[in-house]
Amino acid sequence: MVVKYRTGEVVLEAASPAPGYSVEIEKAGPPKVEVEFESVDDKVEVKAEWSDGDLVVEVSEEDHND
Repeated sequence: MVVKYRTGEVVLEAASPAPGYSVEIEKAGPPKVEVEFESVDDKVEVKAEWSDGDLVVEVSEEDHND
């Protein structure tokens, strides 16, 4: 995933899934980006936003086998 950012906003430039994954773009920005990559086994969610003067990136993973 590639984002472009400047103070106050983040914009999605590209989201390319790895083999076996699909991609769903929830929000392409601005002001924030949310993208989900999902396979049969798991889901990875990536969020990027400008918060309190800093770029904040969160990555969370959910295992479908649990």
